[in-house]
Amino acid sequence: MEEVEERERRTFDDLCPDLIDAVLRRAPLLSRTRLKPVSKTWCHIITTLRHSTLPTTSSGLVIFHRQVHDNPTLHQSSLLRIQNSKTLSVSSTLSPSYPWLLDSCNGLVLYAKKNETHRWVYCVCSPVLNQYRILPHRHKSEILARESLAFDGSHRGNFKVVCFFFQDIDFKGGKIECQIFSSATGDWREIEAPLINSFLLTQIGFQLGDVWGQSVYRNGKLYWVWSLCMLVFDEDQEFFELVELPMSKETGEIKGERKKCFSCMKLWVSEAKIYYCESTEKGYRVWKYCDNDSDDDDKWQAKRLIVVEKLKLRKIETVNWLGEKIKVPIPEGCIWPCAFNEDLQLLFFQVGPGILYSYSFETGEFEEVWGCGNAGEEQICCVCPFLFNSVNLLKRAFDAG
Repeated sequence: MEEVEERERRTFDDLCPDLIDAVLRRAPLLSRTRLKPVSKTWCHIITTLRHSTLPTTSSGLVIFHRQVHDNPTLHQSSLLRIQNSKTLSVSSTLSPSYPWLLDSCNGLVLYAKKNETHRWVYCVCSPVLNQYRILPHRHKSEILARESLAFDGSHRGNFKVVCFFFQDIDFKGGKIECQIFSSATGDWREIEAPLINSFLLTQIGFQLGDVWGQSVYRNGKLYWVWSLCMLVFDEDQEFFELVELPMSKETGEIKGERKKCFSCMKLWVSEAKIYYCESTEKGYRVWKYCDNDSDDDDKWQAKRLIVVEKLKLRKIETVNWLGEKIKVPIPEGCIWPCAFNEDLQLLFFQVGPGILYSYSFETGEFEEVWGCGNAGEEQICCVCPFLFNSVNLLKRAFDAG
């Protein structure tokens, strides 16, 4: 093995670094990330000779944050977009009158607020065009499990808002009652959707209230992390399905207690597949969901392990009990994945209350990319992927009427 690596090293040493970089520039970013496991020499070259700028992309992030002390009810939404390899543009123009960001899907953002009668009012926003559409009241005001936005990104398509409820789950019959708003009709309707594999609700360690993170939308389906499972909703056939989430070996050893931090779990879409990020003792393991394969036992494939030890050694600025700004090591449990950018092959992590880091699948390096305000003054509430897509809500509302 050492002889092979030495021979590879001599081969690449004979090449001009500019030539190697020119070759890597022409290779798609996703291809470069796949080259890394093949050869340690390639891995080293890709990591150290990354001079090429990141590809132009219309995908970014929407970050929901608020002040901690001065005005804790004031929330802001910031849009972040990578313009080149280092620069991020920030815009905070989204309406503060709807203080809660719930979801984001292909250029649309779902907000909510409580009115004077303490009922939830929803607003769908197209930030690129600065357009809003206020939705009518839901038929019921029960406590929700989740509200999610379904939109395929097309300019002629309609969006839907899907809400389902904790208290309306029929364990015996395997059904979930939900309400769906469609921009095509302009109204809500109630359905009783079948729940496939409902027996998974009764497994040891399943927590009914543990629906974590925003949804992921892919090919007409919504996906959520729900305790020990992934919940899938088919918007065309209108049924739910439970899929058991995978476990790493170190996690499986404590399956009886299933000690997982659910806020550290994340779903995303890449190459038209669902990916799942599992929190482990060593860091985070990334799994790929192969739902089109026939073998039910191998639907989840382990793809990579992200070790966060290097990131933990860094220090972040915080405020002590005297109000003094100090730098401390990142505490255990204060690092969790929050969004993924497929075009740039970056997995974003929230670190502490108000800092975002990116982890590159190409280089394996962590970089700080954004922070909200001064330490101790603001905190990030949630982070969602965002597509800078010009969605005309006014035209859609007119056509629906």
